[in-house]
Parts: sequence; C-alpha cells; structure tokens
Amino acid sequence: MPVIVRHKESGHKYILVGTGFGKHLSVKESEMFRSPQITGDTDELKMVAVCEDSGDIRWVNSEEIRVVEIDGHTPAELLNQQSG
Repeated sequence: MPVIVRHKESGHKYILVGTGFGKHLSVKESEMFRSPQITGDTDELKMVAVCEDSGDIRWVNSEEIRVVEIDGHTPAELLNQQSG
C-alpha cells in the first residue's frame, strides 16, 4: 500500500518509506566541573524518510510534504469512505 507524498515547494513526488523524530541539544562543558552542561538550546525536527524514483532514500521535514495518494486513492476519498 504505497503512500505518495508531494514536496510542497518543488512539487516532486516521493514514496513515503517511514517516519522519524530528530532532536538536537546543545551542550557545553562546565568550567568548574569539566562536565557537560545543557545550554538550553534544543530543537525538535519531525522527519520522514522518502524514496525517489531512483530508489535513493532521503530525509525530509514532515512540514515540507503533503500526502497526495494512498494505495491509488486521495486522502479525501479514503476518509469519505470511512464516514459514509
């Protein structure tokens, strides 16, 4: 059951392979104890793995794509089937 997504900016279509979650945390060394100390600079990235027509996998921010097709149907078609 392939899920086809479209990159909002470029219009390129990809196959959705999976989802992930990225997070980074900036850490600096404490001068007094020479141990890691959290600086408070954190960020979360909601990423998805997509496949190009060449088969290459790339990670894309989930906010940059939109699902356009699931198993040959639009999301609206599938959701309307469920509610009808």
